[in-house]
Amino acid sequence: MTSLPDDFSVVADQSDAPIRVKKRGFPVAASLGWLACMGLIAGQAYFLLYQKPALEQSYVESVARHDQAIQTLTSEIGALSETAKRLDAHQKQLDDMAANLGQLSLKQNTVTDLRTDIEALRARIDDLGVRFKAASEARERVIVKATRANASPKVPSPTVKIYSMRGANELRAVTLINDQGQISPPLMPGDSWQGARIISIGGGGAVLNRNGKDERITL
Repeated sequence: MTSLPDDFSVVADQSDAPIRVKKRGFPVAASLGWLACMGLIAGQAYFLLYQKPALEQSYVESVARHDQAIQTLTSEIGALSETAKRLDAHQKQLDDMAANLGQLSLKQNTVTDLRTDIEALRARIDDLGVRFKAASEARERVIVKATRANASPKVPSPTVKIYSMRGANELRAVTLINDQGQISPPLMPGDSWQGARIISIGGGGAVLNRNGKDERITL
């Protein structure tokens, strides 16, 4: 008979029936695996039904925001390009102005000489103007003298006297007589006869204007 270790015992059935061993651990492990698979399937279904559409919408919105940002940047880049072109144009204008100023500085001496010549010419013109004015005045004096020398002598106006007076106040009138015995019609202030114009009548006489001079004659 073979000897066995002390910690190993065999229970022998006194009958001739075969020995049956009961296995209790396998059904529990299978249940746990099945539950894990169902949880994974449920999680996947929840993701597909709820989380995936939200993620897709978020992705679409993110792409739209990026497109809008790209369009904005493109517009800004275009505006900056236009600004750069304008700055280049202004720079060209400044360069042209600098070149013109350089040419003007080179011609400064010539301009100064021209200014001196202009001032001298202006002084000469002023002197000629003064001389021309003096010559014109002298010419006028010569013409006046020649006119006076060639003028025919004036015939003195005949002497007139009051021949008679009539009327009163505003209706006064005088009759004149010259040194040749000619008698005028009745004359009132404002009337003229032989170069004599009646200015006023009163005080026993009348005021006449002859050759631009006033004189008073009496009856």
